[in-house]
Amino acid sequence: MSLSHFDNTDNRVLRSSSPGVVVANTGSVGASLVVWLLSGLLAWTGASSLAELGSAIPLNGGAQAYLAYSYGPLVSYLFAWTAISALKPGTALCFAT
Repeated sequence: MSLSHFDNTDNRVLRSSSPGVVVANTGSVGASLVVWLLSGLLAWTGASSLAELGSAIPLNGGAQAYLAYSYGPLVSYLFAWTAISALKPGTALCFAT
């Protein structure tokens, strides 16, 4: 199975999974390094935010438990419903080849 997926109409790379794919999409090594740096900072910010929530609100359940604690059970239920019906299948669909 290939790590990158190409669109047949204009040979544009649709998924980024290796440095070569990022360089092909950005056009230069410098721009690809900036993309990797910004992506890493974004991932680190999300991870550190969840770590902070986990230490401040020691409940089982992840984001659903944090939303229930902060905003109530309705928001928590709506998040869980959206995650199960849209986010999880959408993610699987993006990675299906």
